[in-house]
Amino acid sequence: MKAVGRILIFAAAIALLMAVVAASAFSQTPSPPPGPGPRQAGNAAVFKELGLSQEQSQKIAAIVRKYRQDVGSIVRSSIPDAEKQKKIASLKSKAAAEISNVLTPAQRQKAKEKNLIERLLSRVPGEHARFAALLEQLNLTADQKTKVKAILDDLQAKTASIMSNTSLTRDQKRAKIAEARQQAMDKIKSLLTADQKKKLDELLKSRPGPGPMGGGPGPRGGRPRK
Repeated sequence: MKAVGRILIFAAAIALLMAVVAASAFSQTPSPPPGPGPRQAGNAAVFKELGLSQEQSQKIAAIVRKYRQDVGSIVRSSIPDAEKQKKIASLKSKAAAEISNVLTPAQRQKAKEKNLIERLLSRVPGEHARFAALLEQLNLTADQKTKVKAILDDLQAKTASIMSNTSLTRDQKRAKIAEARQQAMDKIKSLLTADQKKKLDELLKSRPGPGPMGGGPGPRGGRPRK
C-alpha cells in the first residue's frame, strides 16, 4: 500500500510539473502582430505608389512616426493656440523636407505631382490630402499651389488645436471646425480663376457630406469627441 501511495504521489508530481512547463511555454509564445490600422494602411499605399525600397520605407515611416508624436505633444501642451499652429506648421515643413531627402528625383517629382507627402503627414488621415488631391484637378499654377498649401497647412493646425481643446463641447468643436473650413475654402476660392471656381464647385457637388470640403464638418465626416 505504501508503495502504491508513493507511486501515486510521484505521478501527481510529474503531472503538476508538466502542467507548469506547458503553462510557461504558452506564456512565452508570442502573440500574432495586430493588423495594420488606417494610418499604417494609408502609409503602405503611398509607399507602394512611390515604389519605395524597404530601406526607404523604414526611414520615412520613422520620420512620420516622430512627426506625429511631436505634434501630439504640442497639441496636448498648454501653449496658446496660435503658437501651437506655428509649431505644428514648422514641424510639418521639417518632416516634409526630411521625407523628400529620402526619395529619388523621380520619386520626389511623383510625390509632388500627387501630393503624397501631404497624405503621409495629414493630421486627419486622408481628409485634407483628399481635398488637396481634388484641387490638383484644377491645373493650379505653381504660385497657386504654394498659396493653397499654406492655407491647408494652417487649416490642419487649427483643426488639431480645436480637437485638443477640452473646454469645448462636441457641438462647439464641430461648429469651429466647420467655420475654419469655410474660411479656408473662401481663401482658396479667392486664388482661383472663374473657370477653376466653376470646376471646383462641380467637383465638390460630387463629394459626400454637408461640409464645404465634403465629408461633413467633423474628421472623416464623423463628429469630434469631447
